[in-house]
This record gives sequence, C-alpha cells and structure tokens, in this order.
Amino acid sequence: MTIRGLVESDIPRVLEIENASFSAPWTEGMLRSELGRVDRTWYVAEHDGDVAAYGGIMIVGPDAHLMDIAV
Repeated sequence: MTIRGLVESDIPRVLEIENASFSAPWTEGMLRSELGRVDRTWYVAEHDGDVAAYGGIMIVGPDAHLMDIAV
C-alpha cells in the first residue's frame, strides 16, 4: 500500500468510492475545488496501482479537522 497526495486524475476513482460510501456524497466540483486550497490536505491510499481509500483534512490554526474519509 502506498499513501500519497491526491491528484486531479484520482478524482473519478475517489468519486466511485464516495458515491458507494455515503448517502450525501461530495460532488466532483466540490472535490476539484479542494485541490487548490492551501488549508486542505488530501491523500489517497493505492493498492496494486488502484486508489483504494482517500481522506482529507482541513487545517484551522493549530487544529486539523477530518473532512472526509472512505475505503
């Protein structure tokens, strides 16, 4: 398993996981808007070259808030 930063090309797979995991999933536009924010950090976990999980955090002052996570 490899953990790395989420990149734009990961969004279709992240959306598949998001839609399968939540009744009110994030939209493609919401995820894309997160990529350019300096107060957000998103990661994916890859297994055999496929995105298997992802998560995002928001930094507010000295705190970090988990925004979304799914496997």
